[in-house]
Amino acid sequence: MSSAPRRRLAERWRPRAAWVWPAALLCAGCAVQLAPRADPELAAALRAANRDTQILLQRLHAPAPTPCRVRDAVYADLIGRLRALQMQAVARALAPDSVLTRAQPRLRRIDPGFSAQPSARALGGAAATLQQMQLVDCAGHLRGAVLAAFANQADVFLGQALVYESMLER
Repeated sequence: MSSAPRRRLAERWRPRAAWVWPAALLCAGCAVQLAPRADPELAAALRAANRDTQILLQRLHAPAPTPCRVRDAVYADLIGRLRALQMQAVARALAPDSVLTRAQPRLRRIDPGFSAQPSARALGGAAATLQQMQLVDCAGHLRGAVLAAFANQADVFLGQALVYESMLER
């Protein structure tokens, strides 16, 4: 290939190369951590708490469930475990230069319950749901549509936490 065609080829690629190098450097520097690192122990404990919650919900759907006072220890255990998991999830640190860390004050003005760790928020919701469910259960009003609504809400919160933790494990 003579020098004239090479020169024309180089001139044709020069404007494109001006964009390629900065884009490549920008992509190489995009190592911003948006999510916390996965915690296998938290994920395993969450799966166990979910299983135990589902067992409790199934027992409540029985034709003649046991009295509330018999389930008090189960409620206390589940609520305590969910609160402990919430604390573990909140304690996971994000990188100090994370986009979420910098945006968190503004996001909290929009949504006071905002959490950079969605599983922590979902775990708090699940624990609060079980607390309310226990109060309604002990008042003798936990049946039919009320039980279905509580079960659905607990499933939604636990499902959110499970999905987020599974995503972090990948």
